[in-house]
Amino acid sequence: MKQLLYGTIGLAMILFVVILIAGGRQDSHADPGTAVPHFQTALERRVMFTDTAQVSRNQDPVYVQLVSGAIPPDATRLTVLTDENCAPDREGVSHCINRVAFQTTQGSGEAVLQHHHRMSEESCLAPGESVVIVS
Repeated sequence: MKQLLYGTIGLAMILFVVILIAGGRQDSHADPGTAVPHFQTALERRVMFTDTAQVSRNQDPVYVQLVSGAIPPDATRLTVLTDENCAPDREGVSHCINRVAFQTTQGSGEAVLQHHHRMSEESCLAPGESVVIVS
């Protein structure tokens, strides 16, 4: 009977430890080796469009590529709606997909961007973040 009781207690302790460890890993974007937070919205960031998959390296402006949609020339600010596909490739570069919204005098619209960056060097564009377009 004591063996059953000790076994049950041991199993409960193992389950408790597993729950504690798993609870700390709920953010699918988290990378324990990163030096910067996944999202950083304290600063107003600026984005610049590039034609190539240029990797951003914690500089101003952040480099992005237009994947789909069109952003009118009079759009000056984008609101980030999503951050997806953040898993890094073999070289440690994430190729995040960000759906963004914009407002112009002609109305509102959406587009899709790709942000190539290393999580250890530059944070993702965060949903809800407002970024300024620079040329």
